[in-house]
Amino acid sequence: MEWPTVLVGLGCYTGILAATAKVDVLGYGVAALLLTLALTLFSSLSHEVLHGHPFQTRAWNEALIFPAFGLFIPYGRFRDTHFAHHQDPVLTDPYDDPESHFVDPAVWVGWSLPRRWIYTFNNTLLGRMMIGPVLGSSNFTLRISRRCVKGTD
Repeated sequence: MEWPTVLVGLGCYTGILAATAKVDVLGYGVAALLLTLALTLFSSLSHEVLHGHPFQTRAWNEALIFPAFGLFIPYGRFRDTHFAHHQDPVLTDPYDDPESHFVDPAVWVGWSLPRRWIYTFNNTLLGRMMIGPVLGSSNFTLRISRRCVKGTD
């Protein structure tokens, strides 16, 4: 067992509980900041869990992140697409890799300048922090929705 990872999990749940149950004491601003940090850290914890940490069994690992507090992507779907991402021999292929941030050059030239600017900004650290979660979640949802409509998922 990897105790630091277990402690991160406890910290996530403590932050989420404190931010939601003690908003009247903390105030909305502090509670929102604490909740944002705890949910962001929980996302990282979910990534560690799907890669087999902190326990040696999948059941114990997934129990650590139950209930999954992912706001947009259910853990099971995240796990499956993330493993598909690791199985892709061309890890950054914009068509095959479900987590790729790359865009086909032929598609890129057809985009408007504002859309290109948004994606260029997203490739910076500040962009990934400010718009990355919204952009990633919306792209993920759009991709999955299209696959469901086509009957391929």
